[in-house]
Amino acid sequence: MHILLVNMPWASIDLPSLALGILKRSVDERVPDAHADVMHANIDYVDWVTRRTEFTLRDYEYYSLASYFLGCGDWVFSSALYGDPGWRVEEFAEATRERLSGERLEQARILHTVAEEFVRDTARRIVDLAPDVVGFTSTFQQNTAALAAARHVKLLAPGIVTVLGGANCDGEQGEALHRNFTFVDHVVRGEAEESFPALLAAIGRKEEPTDVQGVCWRDGRGRSVVNPMNTRPLPPAAILPPDYTGYFERLASSAARSWVEPKLVVEGARGCWWGRSTTARSAV
Repeated sequence: MHILLVNMPWASIDLPSLALGILKRSVDERVPDAHADVMHANIDYVDWVTRRTEFTLRDYEYYSLASYFLGCGDWVFSSALYGDPGWRVEEFAEATRERLSGERLEQARILHTVAEEFVRDTARRIVDLAPDVVGFTSTFQQNTAALAAARHVKLLAPGIVTVLGGANCDGEQGEALHRNFTFVDHVVRGEAEESFPALLAAIGRKEEPTDVQGVCWRDGRGRSVVNPMNTRPLPPAAILPPDYTGYFERLASSAARSWVEPKLVVEGARGCWWGRSTTARSAV
């Protein structure tokens, strides 16, 4: 079984995905006859967009984090999710006119208009790699880009199983995403070191994942089924070290290499740095 794990924009480009690094190792070591690869689509986007328009590290960081409470990064990819390059342009402009400069609004509009081209290209690359399962991680402003890519993968290759996970999928958020976007076959809620391999095993056996904690799946009639989440944190001894194979090589060949100094992520704790119990689970 071939698993492809995808890190879409607007994930940080100066460090590899800790979540996908751990899941790659979890698949490679814990799922018989399976192997996982990681696609760094966030870095791919930098190369793609800088060939088409003026775009800087400051711009990327704006859509990645600085505009989080405005949702600019998510809105950019909404055109690809809904298949309309003009999707709610006027509404977005009206909602943000007192908080965005004219220059920033125009850039967001341009990126919004061309986003579907990037997503289509990414989906074609995914399909060409012929994975059995493609998993998208989603944290902060990755939701719309990840959903758009999953949609386009399903349009090209309905037989590829799509999975969504990450902090944006925790608790009721994950339930709502699975219920509203039927091209997402499974949503993994909460820590995934054990549940994701268990889900893959069920997929390999062509069985329903009825006993896999935290997973949302679809029954024979296409209805969303939500398995209860595990309320106990994963013991530290059960957490595998991440495998960052491919990240540094991909960054070294990218235009982004001159923008950032790459970093290694070392996990020292799990939970919410704001002290909020609702965001304290580390969804992978």
